[in-house]
Amino acid sequence: VWSLRGEPSHTLTRGDAGNPFESRRFYANPTYTAELDSSIASAQGEVKCTLESMRGVPSAYWLDSKAKILGKGSKTMQGILQ
Repeated sequence: VWSLRGEPSHTLTRGDAGNPFESRRFYANPTYTAELDSSIASAQGEVKCTLESMRGVPSAYWLDSKAKILGKGSKTMQGILQ
């Protein structure tokens, strides 16, 4: 971390090293996984392998407005988690 003057404002210590998310479990959207499964069923070769490798990739959902919190379907957080 650097200060506005361009000087180090923090030195790394042993506790700072590593990935703090390494042992965490992330959300894999089951709706997206189902969509992938549908595509995998008709895919072949390298495309099929790529789609299969994407099944467990974690998902993120950007909440940039309150309107995206409640509701049904894949356009809201509540809909995604149902």
